[in-house]
Amino acid sequence: LGVLFTRPVTALVRSARRIQENDLQSPVPRVGPRELRQLGAAMDEMRIAIREARENLIGANAQLAERAEASAAGLAAVTQELAVVHSVTTSLGRSAAEAMQVATEQLTRLEWVDAACVLLRRPNGDLYPSAEHGMRAGADIALAAALRRNFTAIGADGVYIDNADVRGPVQALVPHGIRALALVPLTASRDHGLLAVCAERATTFTPGHRSLLDAVRVELATSLDRFELAQEVEESRRLGESVLREMQDGAIVVDT
Repeated sequence: LGVLFTRPVTALVRSARRIQENDLQSPVPRVGPRELRQLGAAMDEMRIAIREARENLIGANAQLAERAEASAAGLAAVTQELAVVHSVTTSLGRSAAEAMQVATEQLTRLEWVDAACVLLRRPNGDLYPSAEHGMRAGADIALAAALRRNFTAIGADGVYIDNADVRGPVQALVPHGIRALALVPLTASRDHGLLAVCAERATTFTPGHRSLLDAVRVELATSLDRFELAQEVEESRRLGESVLREMQDGAIVVDT
């Protein structure tokens, strides 16, 4: 009788040790007298409850890790975008050519941008590439040609093409490494042209992407306005000096 009683107790002790060692898969035996079978059933219920709680905890930890990773990635992206806008803004006090070049270089630092190009407008309305960064050889010329053919006017909101493979007018740009394209106007007091950002893969331009491009294009267009105005003032000054220098008679300047 003692042996019959001892064996179920030994089995329960072994099960308890297995649970203590994190073995939550092996069931607890329910053998022996009724009291021992009830104890075994209670221990087995405890084993299942511990296993389910641990699984829930692991799942919750995984979700927290994913959310933390997403938050970190989002914060990194926002920080990078702010750095790009800041770099573009601080470059605008330089020459127009340098400001446009810095803008294209900084934009390609963004994860979703592979190349950028500034296309200025000639007096006859044609667009020509003035600054670019990251574009394949000849891609800026091909882009300007495609825009002349297919986009004679672009509204204030710009044009966003997520996948050039399925958009007829710019399908010819795919061999040049342009599958996604965003075009925003460089317009302040006058129409200077366009800012283009390109990606070599299909890309969805999110509202955040569009807001950043809008901020960059406003700053760049305003800067181009200022550079052109300063150039016009300087030309007027040089013309006035030239006229005065060549005059044979004196000149008196009065107000109204």
